Amino acid sequence: MAFDSSKSFDFLPIDESDKTRMAEISETAKRLAQMMMINVPESRERAFAFAYLEMAMAWANKAITHN
Repeated sequence: MAFDSSKSFDFLPIDESDKTRMAEISETAKRLAQMMMINVPESRERAFAFAYLEMAMAWANKAITHN
């Protein structure tokens, strides 16, 4: 797949379907984060888990807007 800079750096408008899917991803990530707060001891590893959860949500949302 060739790199397409026109999509990578520009704001891409989203429609209602995109908003709905992005909201569902956000709510699911929040539920997972809440479960992790309860069940995972405070640690460097938990901090990484939260950072990667945030990153996963961001990449999922980007995939929605770019495809």
